[in-house]
Amino acid sequence: MKLNRIISSLLAVLLVVSCLPALAATSVVDPTVSCNHNWKTESNTATCTQGGTKILRCTICGAVRRENAQARGHAYNAWKVTTEPGCEQEGIQTHKCSVCGRTETRPVAALGHDYSDEWVITKEATVADPGVVSQICSRCGATR
Repeated sequence: MKLNRIISSLLAVLLVVSCLPALAATSVVDPTVSCNHNWKTESNTATCTQGGTKILRCTICGAVRRENAQARGHAYNAWKVTTEPGCEQEGIQTHKCSVCGRTETRPVAALGHDYSDEWVITKEATVADPGVVSQICSRCGATR
């Protein structure tokens, strides 16, 4: 009789202990459970621009905790020149968020002309016209 009672008690304890992980997987933090929680984020519904909910699970006991999560902010890649600047025209730089795909652009300053130090005859002189000598931009061919 005593042996049956001991075996029944042991089986009841084993049943409860074997169900603990399943119970912990669906429960929230129980303040009566003694655990030095090691929280790991399971999911986070926050986006780059809007807050959400973060769900954390203890890697030791399986307890679950929910927290408000702040917006994550954009994760932009490096700026890239997408339109080269010219001597007189601005260019464009672009970068893109690797999370949501949002792009931003900013201008790139025009380069300005790069005139040679040499003077070149750009129009021959005639009896009626004195002709023209100019400096030529090495980038775009403009003259002055």
